[in-house]
Amino acid sequence: MNKIFGVPVAILAAFLVVGLASAALVNYLSNSVSATATVESPLELKLAPQTGGTWQDSLELGTVYGGDAIEFRLREKSRSNQNINSTLAIVIAESGKVNVCEEVKLSFREQGNTNWHEINCAQASNNLEFKLDTTVLAKQDKVYEVKAELNQRALGNYTATIQHIPK
Repeated sequence: MNKIFGVPVAILAAFLVVGLASAALVNYLSNSVSATATVESPLELKLAPQTGGTWQDSLELGTVYGGDAIEFRLREKSRSNQNINSTLAIVIAESGKVNVCEEVKLSFREQGNTNWHEINCAQASNNLEFKLDTTVLAKQDKVYEVKAELNQRALGNYTATIQHIPK
């Protein structure tokens, strides 16, 4: 029987085959590690009455009459380290009704500015959409005064939803 270093060749060959087979089963060179992160919205929106009041997620504006105007404040708070370019979308709906742009005129101005800027209205199915392109600077707040002027024939229960959408 042939021997290498006093070990039969057949036994060395068997060890070599088993070693190669087990090495072929290992498809990594190290242990694995993992990391997790919770990603939150970079912008926070809050509403408040036109004068005073606290910032909140929902605002009850009470009863108003056709032909009147409603005013409130909207705050955008950037929590990001980057400037954020987005479109501020305001959708006005009236449950079960088809709305037309003549019912509501929406204007805004940045707090401290005296000039009002009207936001163009577009009909989207039964709702009214008002969109405003905006840039919120990193770690900054931006406060708007918003005015909704209601047509005298604009009767009903309206709901407005406000959110940022990516450009």
